[in-house]
Amino acid sequence: MTTVLPEITPHLRKGEAVLWSGKPDTPDSLRAYRGWHTWVGRLMVGVAIAMGLIAWANRAEITSVWVWIILVGGPSLIAVGFAYGVAWLMRDSRRTTRYAVTQKRVLVVTKTGPISTPITRSSDIKHTRGRKGYDTVQFAKGNHVNVQTASNKKRSVYSQPKAFILKPDDAADAYRALQISKAKAK
Repeated sequence: MTTVLPEITPHLRKGEAVLWSGKPDTPDSLRAYRGWHTWVGRLMVGVAIAMGLIAWANRAEITSVWVWIILVGGPSLIAVGFAYGVAWLMRDSRRTTRYAVTQKRVLVVTKTGPISTPITRSSDIKHTRGRKGYDTVQFAKGNHVNVQTASNKKRSVYSQPKAFILKPDDAADAYRALQISKAKAK
């Protein structure tokens, strides 16, 4: 039996034992969360610089402070929002996520609530060594569901988590717990 994180306890079913619990490692540096938004932010920095140069070249004709704010401030704020805002959101969501493996299921607790994935004898469990010091422990295929929105558009959403991304020691512990859970499954 392992130490159970306090965020997991309220979501356990009667008689359910936790084999492993943990949380994703959250680097403090926002550089760890680089993605498409970083490139959009860089593009907007270029736009902000171009708008600033255009405004500076025409400074004699620009008499209103509001024009300066719109031409330079707007693209600058958008650049900062994309470059750092999205990364902050990603880091915050990882800081509040908790994982648990019980004898019957995987439990992922996020800000929006718990998500549960059953473990069966046919569960495809893999431990993959990753880059930059993180391993992936996959416990399900990409389970997705087709949903219809209020505007009658159909889209595919993942209804269940399918993997943990953890540091190697935590990944090895989670993998062992998943193997035990799979062996106990009916």
